[in-house]
Amino acid sequence: MRAVKKAVDLINADKRKYVHYMIEEIAPQYAKQLTPDDFYIPRLRYVDPAPYTKEEFDRAYNWMLTWDLVGPNANYEKLVRKSRSSLTSYTCVASRLMALSRRSRRHR
Repeated sequence: MRAVKKAVDLINADKRKYVHYMIEEIAPQYAKQLTPDDFYIPRLRYVDPAPYTKEEFDRAYNWMLTWDLVGPNANYEKLVRKSRSSLTSYTCVASRLMALSRRSRRHR
């Protein structure tokens, strides 16, 4: 948890420095069209890890469904670890949703 908080602090201190990692996650045919200057830096917001509620999951998941970014088989209980000993961050859930999205696109 401390490592994630430290990463949040580092990214927030100089967001532009880390934008290239976001570009690396974009499909190559689109990534080659982007530079860090294309990103509106104030829009990028990174926060300390916090519990990810079912309501937040449903809102994000339903939005992603409308854009055909994920398949219809995502499940809050499977994607979000509910444990008192660890908090699930938005980043972790987003990563899982994106992985699910990549898998569903491969199987179309």
